[in-house]
Amino acid sequence: MNSGRVQAARSELLRVASEGSADVAWALARSYDPNFLRTVSADAAPDIAEATRWYRTWYAIAVKQGLVADSVPLERIIRSMRSTG
Repeated sequence: MNSGRVQAARSELLRVASEGSADVAWALARSYDPNFLRTVSADAAPDIAEATRWYRTWYAIAVKQGLVADSVPLERIIRSMRSTG
């Protein structure tokens, strides 16, 4: 995905997303996040609604698995897309 092949990365990530991996959900969120997509020569358009959905999915999985604290500022991540997207 860092090389700009976001569409291919999304397809592969969506194929394994049902496995409940926090890493997969985070990568999917980033693949739609306009802030991230501006940092690579992406072959895909941003989608704030999809990014928000996947960030929320990531957060739920990560908190449940003890990977992040319940106090991680998820809403700040989401707001940052809206202010720049």
